[in-house]
Amino acid sequence: TTWTQQIVKCLLTPSKPELASLTTSEFSPWFEGCSKEEIEAHMPGGPRVYKSHTPYNIVPKGRTPESQCKYIHVSRNPKDVCVSHYHHMKAFVGYEYDGPFSEFCDMWMHGKVSCGSWFDFEKSWYLQEAEPNVLHLKYEDMKMVPKECIRKIARFLKIDASEELLEQVVRESSFSAMKANPLSNAEWLTNERKPGAEPFLRKGEVGDWRNHFTEEQSKMFDLVFSEKLAGTGLENLFQLD
Repeated sequence: TTWTQQIVKCLLTPSKPELASLTTSEFSPWFEGCSKEEIEAHMPGGPRVYKSHTPYNIVPKGRTPESQCKYIHVSRNPKDVCVSHYHHMKAFVGYEYDGPFSEFCDMWMHGKVSCGSWFDFEKSWYLQEAEPNVLHLKYEDMKMVPKECIRKIARFLKIDASEELLEQVVRESSFSAMKANPLSNAEWLTNERKPGAEPFLRKGEVGDWRNHFTEEQSKMFDLVFSEKLAGTGLENLFQLD
């Protein structure tokens, strides 16, 4: 979500220069963490941009056809998601979690973590594949062909993005640029994180799960993945080995 937030911010900034000085959280707050008053006060001139980890069936849709929300849904190899979620929960004070990865992996596979089941979440969004107001992207594609994925986002949001702007967004949304940028690297969350915790923007790699999963854990994960997504068409979405 953080990467996509930065991309959207960079695409909108040429037409709304005031966005340039905002942190990622100020530009695009976490919807589930906002009060009603905060939601109504956010970017009154529009467009209002939020990040969310909410399943499609309960995410706000807009009150009228004219105010219909648009959604960018980014999916990722679930093994990498599990590892990222593990480091995220270990870093933040509020989760009070400091267990081993083996324990966390088992909880994650069975949806016993913050945000619930990844499998249920993904099914809720991919069932909307034909919805014109939902853009589906894969993290792995964003890493492989970032400019083309950014172009898709611009078209989806009806932003007239030149080749020059697209290339600029590629640079400004790269992992190294975001990690060095105090407006995107989440330094403002320092007080919410444990002393000595890994950086909020940790690695941004594809396949880091191989540094955490044992062979036995990987096989068990593959089994749960197949069982949870059987018959949905999503079981072939990711290369898990």
